[in-house]
Amino acid sequence: MRVCIFALCVVFGSGCMSVCMADSSIKSSPKSSLDSSVDSTLESSADSSESSSAKSSKKSKSKKDFSPTSNFALGVFGNFGSMMGGGVEAGFCIYCGEVWQVRNAISLEAKGIKLHSDSYDSLALIAHEKVIFSATLGSSLASRIGLPFFRPYLHISAGFGLLDSAHTDFFRSPYYYEVQGGMGHEFISLRGHSAYFEVGGGVANLSARVPQSLEKTTLGGIFKVLVGMRFYF
Repeated sequence: MRVCIFALCVVFGSGCMSVCMADSSIKSSPKSSLDSSVDSTLESSADSSESSSAKSSKKSKSKKDFSPTSNFALGVFGNFGSMMGGGVEAGFCIYCGEVWQVRNAISLEAKGIKLHSDSYDSLALIAHEKVIFSATLGSSLASRIGLPFFRPYLHISAGFGLLDSAHTDFFRSPYYYEVQGGMGHEFISLRGHSAYFEVGGGVANLSARVPQSLEKTTLGGIFKVLVGMRFYF
């Protein structure tokens, strides 16, 4: 009898233990699945943030900001001095320091000249060679309007060109030539766009006298005010 009662107790106890273990496994399984889902969500968000930061850093690196040592520049300008005209310019750096630079610019310009009357009746197509001595500085005040750099400079230039008028023709004498000098100032944005002006003067003349020209023409001593834009890259 005692053996039967002991066997029944053992069977009843094992049954209770199995029920308790099953209940604990049911209660613990949702928590473990929830924890795993939270961990996977955190990992995926961390990976996405890392990938987005890497893409943004690559994008920021791909955009090159202006540097005082930028080698090449392209520009356009207008001449509003004693002879009116305009042209295009291409330049490169001879010596590029962080502050001081020596640059060379080659430009092609068309000018109107007063040779036979008080109006601009003649045209000169001129190739210029210009040397620029400059210093690139920063400005906290101008940076508020998007122009963090400015560049004051001195320049000297020489030009030679062809003349077209009522009594001359291109590719024939007389030819136009000039020597100039002056100073300028340039305002440069962070992306390398700039606006500049130059003030100067020099001497201009023709290789031979033009028939029926005025005694006092715009040649000889000349004065110029030049305004333009450049893009550095």
